[in-house]
Amino acid sequence: MRILVATDGGADAKRAAAWLTGFPLPASAAVRVVSVATLPPSPIDIPPVRDYHRALLGFAEAATKQVCGQLAPRWPRAEARVLEGEPREQIVREAETWPADLVVVGA
Repeated sequence: MRILVATDGGADAKRAAAWLTGFPLPASAAVRVVSVATLPPSPIDIPPVRDYHRALLGFAEAATKQVCGQLAPRWPRAEARVLEGEPREQIVREAETWPADLVVVGA
């Protein structure tokens, strides 16, 4: 079984991950936690823009690590991935290409 957990670091996503830990699923399930960073396009490549993009990616990485930590008692091998793009598209694409049996998201 494959479980895809999408997080934006918000309270709803954290509650969804907490709900998942109590759901009767096998401990052998493969779990992938994703967060999607939407990097706004910029016509110029200057340090402040690059710093902003790095900050967005860093926030997404921190969100995935937090959820992986939350899931660790049940799924210590949960993997974290940061994707770039539009969240709705990237989450669906990841669920299809990985392929996930269950997708967990917050409201």
